[in-house]
Amino acid sequence: MHAELSELFSSPGLSQDGVEDLQRRLPGLPASYVDCVRRLDVVDMPLGDFRFSPATHPELEALGLIEIASAGGDSLCLERAGDGRVLWIRDEPVPREIAPSFADTLLILARFDAAQWGDEGPVELDALVEDVELTDEQRANLRQLLGL
Repeated sequence: MHAELSELFSSPGLSQDGVEDLQRRLPGLPASYVDCVRRLDVVDMPLGDFRFSPATHPELEALGLIEIASAGGDSLCLERAGDGRVLWIRDEPVPREIAPSFADTLLILARFDAAQWGDEGPVELDALVEDVELTDEQRANLRQLLGL
């Protein structure tokens, strides 16, 4: 997990009972997500236009996804399998990968949110993802999601 995250978010996150309740309600949460919500207070948190509140929906379950945040017609979802890549769905159920992990997604969105309120001019994707390894496809999807 990025050290910068502990500077951006309150800690600790969920208690052991809170984690167990979340895992009961949403079985199959990736360990990387559980570790993040245990360390950082991000459940039910607004960040930019998104509200981070994990949920499940039948159409997402069929795709092996869990919604972790939503804003209007946009959903950010975790893959239940693997390391928990983060995917974005806008209005149609065609997931587009935006980041390799929940921690990476939090970092990028927190930087974007801070940059929008700063005085440093237009937001550049490269500044938001400088220490996050992304594929060209993930970068393109992030540009579209963030309107860059």
